Amino acid sequence: MVKYFITVILLACMMLQTFSSAIIVVDYYANTGNYAKNCENKYVPQMHCNGKCQLMQKLKKEEKKEQQNPERKLEHKNEIPLSSKSFFATLFTLCGDAGKIRFPVYAEGKTIKFSRILFHPPDAKA
Repeated sequence: MVKYFITVILLACMMLQTFSSAIIVVDYYANTGNYAKNCENKYVPQMHCNGKCQLMQKLKKEEKKEQQNPERKLEHKNEIPLSSKSFFATLFTLCGDAGKIRFPVYAEGKTIKFSRILFHPPDAKA
């Protein structure tokens, strides 16, 4: 029972650390009224900020905290950017032409010679 409790606590801590920015955004949408009431720009209604300035400040603060953590910097170095054009170019050269299957070209009026013999597996004898 103690192991289960410790496991749940550690898992919750890891999830909070991983999804910290998402938690900040969910908190903003859950408490939009409080953010709008405490907004820095509430006296300038033309901006229609509604507390988004505070959300951006919290997200920037969280991003700075992640950048200052040296362990997180090492994790980002190992990530593979899937949106990079160079990644897809190297992937194409690795896979290249090796996976393509060549089929006979159909020409109108010509018959294509296929094997007429069907494979019959041997009978299983016990």
